[in-house]
Amino acid sequence: MNQKRYNLLYYEKLRQRYTDLIEAQYSPDLATVQNFIQKNNIRFWLLDRSAFSPDYPIDKVGLQSFGSVTSEAVERLQAGTPLVLSELSKSCSVVESKNIILLDARCILDAKNPVR
Repeated sequence: MNQKRYNLLYYEKLRQRYTDLIEAQYSPDLATVQNFIQKNNIRFWLLDRSAFSPDYPIDKVGLQSFGSVTSEAVERLQAGTPLVLSELSKSCSVVESKNIILLDARCILDAKNPVR
């Protein structure tokens, strides 16, 4: 495989993983989050403490190029839609600081739907 083709395949896989990550992180659907964790063998999920604030600049931090998944996330934040990771951030937290929260993925996998 030539280098150019390899780079293109690498970029496509990376782009898909980022898209899936944004979709899962800002999802109101527990199954979406759990599927992402299982598919990517996630053990811990690191969150910016302000990631679920309506003012969080998700559409301005280099993620605009991910199109509709980013705009859907922004819409959910602005609408105040309950999001799975936001709801589980207290019960699944293993470490917290002023700026970050580290979640245990096993706890998320074992969770019942926190969003109603």
